[in-house]
Amino acid sequence: MAALTSYMQGAHDFRIDNLAISHSLAYTRGALEYLEEHIATGAFHNSSERSDAPTCHPETRTAVQEDILGWITDEGSEDYPRMKMMWLSGPAGSGKTAIAGSIAEVCQERDILAGSFFFSSYSASPERHSKGLLIVTLAYQLLQHDGLEGMEQYVLKAIQRDPAIFKKRLKDQLQALILKPLRKFAPSGDLPRVLIIDGVDEVQAGQPMDPSKPRSKRADEEDQLEVISCLLQAAKDQAFPFRILVVSRPERVFTEFFATHRDHIKRVFLDESYEPDADIEVYLTARFAGLRYRYRLDSGWPGDGIVRRLVANASGQFIYAATVVRFVADGTDPPPSQLERLLKIRPHDLDTNPFGTLDALYTHVLMGSPSPRLAATWLLALNATSSLPARFCRLLLEKERGQGEHILRPLASLIFIPDPPQDQELGYRVYHKSLLDFLSDERRCPAPIFGSGERPGWATFLGEAWLALLMNKGSRVPATPLENDYFINVALRPQSEAFIFWELAEACYDIEGGALFAARCRILVDKQAVEQPGRRVKRFLLQVEGSR
Repeated sequence: MAALTSYMQGAHDFRIDNLAISHSLAYTRGALEYLEEHIATGAFHNSSERSDAPTCHPETRTAVQEDILGWITDEGSEDYPRMKMMWLSGPAGSGKTAIAGSIAEVCQERDILAGSFFFSSYSASPERHSKGLLIVTLAYQLLQHDGLEGMEQYVLKAIQRDPAIFKKRLKDQLQALILKPLRKFAPSGDLPRVLIIDGVDEVQAGQPMDPSKPRSKRADEEDQLEVISCLLQAAKDQAFPFRILVVSRPERVFTEFFATHRDHIKRVFLDESYEPDADIEVYLTARFAGLRYRYRLDSGWPGDGIVRRLVANASGQFIYAATVVRFVADGTDPPPSQLERLLKIRPHDLDTNPFGTLDALYTHVLMGSPSPRLAATWLLALNATSSLPARFCRLLLEKERGQGEHILRPLASLIFIPDPPQDQELGYRVYHKSLLDFLSDERRCPAPIFGSGERPGWATFLGEAWLALLMNKGSRVPATPLENDYFINVALRPQSEAFIFWELAEACYDIEGGALFAARCRILVDKQAVEQPGRRVKRFLLQVEGSR
């Protein structure tokens, strides 16, 4: 600038044309933008992924909801602030997630929900299976609240100081992104009250669907233990002003942990003391009333005696009642005929199997499929590919046109089946994890069904389907050019490419050590290809022609 002014010194009566003045403004990302790249949006209680998630039917589960809400809002009790963590537990199918969802809705309406995370091992979103995004997702939600905006500057500094914080242990993330900012900010005034963490027993270690990292119950339990240990660490910190509601099944890892820390944790177990039978009766009565209206049935249908019988069969399991309603409402026959069929089911071994009535119902529905064993295989394979669209999965698995509809339609009470054109984007979804438990337990699942319930059976089935896709460069069944274009386009999506190599690797290991590949298409999937799933699939699809 000094050199320029020397040229113009003493000059006057001059004009400058085409002058351009440039202002450069530096853009600084905020903490929320950094966090947003590492959160599980599908785990929010009100996410679009959970739009049809269960909540409590009106006038049911009122006692337990009142107990939980009373604990959340009561700061004058003698156990506050010592017991800032509650563990809500109960058997499979007892309605834990529905209660957690209802509590989250009520707390949001009252502006006292600090954040939520709903784990799900059978979600279409892999991030809902893993512990990795929990703390970041909670921190992101905390910064949304007016009373906590002052935290953001400290969270931003923590990220700028250590950009790798998102890859560190949960307890390190907790300190950097939540506890230290809270200590420096020291929030006061009206604040949200509670964090709700549901389904901690569904946390899975490693990468879902990755055969190079086989499912390990011990590894899963270690991750689950890390989650609850981290949450307890937060609850015990004086700078942490929120209560934490943790929801899970009463698995050993949780019962032992919470027993060790009983002085700091309030426990609620969904047993007979909360009168589930009365709530289930209210639910069934209301749903049958809706069916009477829709189908113009007799005002006395189905009768108080039938309702009481179904309540007794449920044994406190809301999932039994919900499955009954779906079976009666969505069956191939009118509701009275469907209900009559259901009432003829006779459960076995109730003395040794607490899920006897539920298992009998699942067995009855599956046996209604033209091929029960193949139906079970389809269910497990579809659960493994739930992040992919239903139409794609149907074209992938079918060996003849219409096979998917033929097998799955009788199972509408067990699995969500999207209709066209939504099936181009929405996936199949198993309604409740208890069905997967049933299909994977030979003590509960009868032999005609369980034969393909073991992982090698359905994994090989899925691997062969992917192999057929590569060999045919399209569907195994006749398809229009438009359908085949759609099929290949979905297959080339990044998440599909990963599935192809993971499942081909399973098939390679399961079917004579790779002989299937060598004999049928001269392609061997080696370890390097599995470790780099996105790099070779397009070449396979383009070059496999002529190799059969």
